Amino acid sequence: MEITSFLSGKSLMRDQRGITGLETAIVLIAFVVVASVFAFAVLSTGLLS
Repeated sequence: MEITSFLSGKSLMRDQRGITGLETAIVLIAFVVVASVFAFAVLSTGLLS
């Protein structure tokens, strides 16, 4: 029983770390997208004025 709970906890820890990495990747991708849109807006404003 203890071995099963230990293995379950270990896999849960690994899954949690994977989810954290996935969330970090999503946040970084969103930041890059927002930065590129902001840069495009600034460049478009500069070209128009």
